[in-house]
Amino acid sequence: MYSFTVRVPNCGHQRLLAAKSLILAGFATTFLMGCVNRQIHQPPPAYTEILKGETDGRFEQVLEPVGLSFPEDHGSHKDFQVEWWYLSGFLQNEGGHEYGYQFTLFRYGLQRNERSHHSLFDRSTIYMGHFAVTDVSNQLFLSGERFARSPLMATVAGAGGTMNLHLDDWHMTIRDDNSLVLRVADHSAEVFFAADLSLKSFDPVLLHGTEGFSQKGPLPGQASMYYSLYNLETTGSLHVGEHSFEVHGTSWFDHEWSTGSLASDAIGWDWFSLQWDSAAALVLGGIRSGSSNSIAEFDSDQSHTYSYVSPIFVAPQGEVIRLEEDAYSISVTDYWTSDNTGVQYPSGWYLNLPELNIECEILPLMQGQEFIGVGIYWEGLVGTRCDFDGESKQGRGYVELTGYS
Repeated sequence: MYSFTVRVPNCGHQRLLAAKSLILAGFATTFLMGCVNRQIHQPPPAYTEILKGETDGRFEQVLEPVGLSFPEDHGSHKDFQVEWWYLSGFLQNEGGHEYGYQFTLFRYGLQRNERSHHSLFDRSTIYMGHFAVTDVSNQLFLSGERFARSPLMATVAGAGGTMNLHLDDWHMTIRDDNSLVLRVADHSAEVFFAADLSLKSFDPVLLHGTEGFSQKGPLPGQASMYYSLYNLETTGSLHVGEHSFEVHGTSWFDHEWSTGSLASDAIGWDWFSLQWDSAAALVLGGIRSGSSNSIAEFDSDQSHTYSYVSPIFVAPQGEVIRLEEDAYSISVTDYWTSDNTGVQYPSGWYLNLPELNIECEILPLMQGQEFIGVGIYWEGLVGTRCDFDGESKQGRGYVELTGYS
């Protein structure tokens, strides 16, 4: 059994004094309301447990396509228990140095109370934020985590077609033209890091599954509403340690909400988003199921097919190609074991899309991109070298691996 530290930054604010631990549907969340660091002497839970969630009628479940409308659906869906807004991207400075970043705001409903949603005393929701930066040149990975339960510290609210999300002083704005602004800074790590980014969208919203209805398990309700924005032109600044610099690059945005979306035998998921300079993009994510750690299932000598995966390829001309579950193969080419946790992760993949005549090698640009907070997962910047129908193309992307701990 090992320990890890949950830090709450900006302690100079001295806003609240209490610290409290909550157990949420098997998802052990340390909820820190004050300026403290706390050692948690228990193994962090798998993120899959929270997505199995409550199905006792307190929250609605995603049962069928509902028809999404924007910008309204950029906002919060509190009739459902779990929701997140996610950004990741590949950036470069003027000197050509490469960086990755990841920001996620999670919302978890404790109870469904329509009247309390507009009250300053609402305690029906917990918000959690994750922010990480990868400095490829210096092989440095920085990460921070925050929590809030008070509407004074975390809200998702919209006005005039603009959706504003904040967790303390971490801010994301989504506008009616699907452009975004991200302003986050973290003081909790040994090295200060921050991002101030503007993201422009030139493509339509990408709806997963059937009109955004994404099946995750065999039973009714084991599904989510899920959409993405891709090839987001990104400019702004990064701050790492004592250095601040202008950056430019490409980002990916996800928004998903559900209640009890995973089956009981789900142990984790692997998610890939890849983007190329030609404006081509690929997203592929699937559920891993079984009674034990799935490393054995990912034998490097054989390809693996996930459950409930719907790969989507966006061609350079903008055509959206939805592939069948059996229209790909993926195999692991390498592994990496974390010195911090002892967890072993896949760390290299070979992807084949025979229907499109595309073959790709996918490799992390840095192996040590493990996020350690109240849960443990690997989320990192990757490079990809592909053969597109005989033409060689290089790209960048992000991979997320959960349930390996």
